[in-house]
Amino acid sequence: MKRFSAIFLAVLLLGCEKITPKPEEENPKQKTCDLQEQILDFPGDPKQEGARQMYFKKEYYDDGNPKSLYAIIQGTFGQIDTLEYNFTHSINKIDIILYARGFESFYNPYPPDTSYFTAYFDPQSSYVTKIGDDPFVYDDNGVLTEAAFNALEYDNHGNVIFLKAKSVLYPEDAGGIKYVYDLTKNAGKNDLYPPAGLMFGRNYCLAEIMGWIPPLFHNLRTREFLYFGGDYLVSDIFIKEHTYNTDSLLTSFRYDGMTVHNKWKCWDDK
Repeated sequence: MKRFSAIFLAVLLLGCEKITPKPEEENPKQKTCDLQEQILDFPGDPKQEGARQMYFKKEYYDDGNPKSLYAIIQGTFGQIDTLEYNFTHSINKIDIILYARGFESFYNPYPPDTSYFTAYFDPQSSYVTKIGDDPFVYDDNGVLTEAAFNALEYDNHGNVIFLKAKSVLYPEDAGGIKYVYDLTKNAGKNDLYPPAGLMFGRNYCLAEIMGWIPPLFHNLRTREFLYFGGDYLVSDIFIKEHTYNTDSLLTSFRYDGMTVHNKWKCWDDK
């Protein structure tokens, strides 16, 4: 009986032993990421001059705000603008200096044209409302409906399916880009494909590259049709072989048979 009591007491003491709770695991630091560089690889010999062409590259201030942007933007029929932007930040606006070279001076580097203008931002949403003289218009739900005089149309899933360029000469025949999506797959975080092009204006391309407008799609983009002057089809481009990193950031994809690489810059949120 005494032996049983001793065993019972030992079990009771063990059961009452103070258990030190494990410290709660700290939440992993959240990161803010921005697409710093987008590069297109042309097919053929990678060592051949011009085999790799940069679409754009950004540089940053120490606080993470963009300091500059170098971009090569293509037009509808192959013309190229090389654009260098410098940014000075203040409350709800960014003052911009642009050094621009058009198609001819891309091959014959004359002194660039210099222009000065300002981008303004909504204090609540932080999205751009005006760049220079170009307005960016949102509906009551914060959906972008007009960007630098280009109209946007969406499907029932919130994906932009038609970016309509507002032609100055023939507005009734304005062209644009029609987009196709795989509705069974979600887009990653901040997916960004090559800029829409000069037909939509430099300021629209700037807002798109800099992420100054809200996400325009939620599903995986797989194809785009470029129209000029109504139904005149300029290009039909397939987008496939999307590759994402562990943060769900798009790092590469095939675009019109060529590989595009995205380089991201990330900061830990404070």
